[in-house]
This record gives sequence, structure tokens and C-alpha cells, in this order.
Amino acid sequence: LDQSVEPDQRIIVVGDLHGMLHKAKSLWRVLEDALTAPVLLHALVIFLGDYCDRGLYTKELLAWLAALQRERERRGGGGGCL
Repeated sequence: LDQSVEPDQRIIVVGDLHGMLHKAKSLWRVLEDALTAPVLLHALVIFLGDYCDRGLYTKELLAWLAALQRERERRGGGGGCL
């Protein structure tokens, strides 16, 4: 891992979203509730591919992921990857 990742930092990996915006948002809410928003903000969150090979809301999903990354960066959150 990158040296900027702390040994005790949470790492969350999400894959295979397939254009399902509603599922991605639902998962994010579950993560916020389970971990609390401040803990989630400082976690390293990695979204793996398969964003747009299926599903009805590919464009909206990509826009939401980009907005989420910008918001996390603005709030000083942990790393995130698209």
C-alpha cells in the first residue's frame, strides 16, 4: 500500500456496481450508519470497475461517484479511487 495509508486505516472496497445508482447510494447510507460518517470520511474507499457495462443509470452513477469523490476531498476525507 501507499505509505500515506495508515496501518489502522479502514479500507472499503466496492465493486460491480453495473449502473445501479440506487444500490450504490443505499450501500453508502448503510456504511454511514454502520461506521458513522466521520469514520467513513477517513476510510480509504475504492470503487472497482464494472460501473457501466449494464444497468439503467450508468451516467448518473458515474456522476454520483465523481461528486462523492469531490465531496470527500473537500471535507478532508481519506483517499478514494474511481
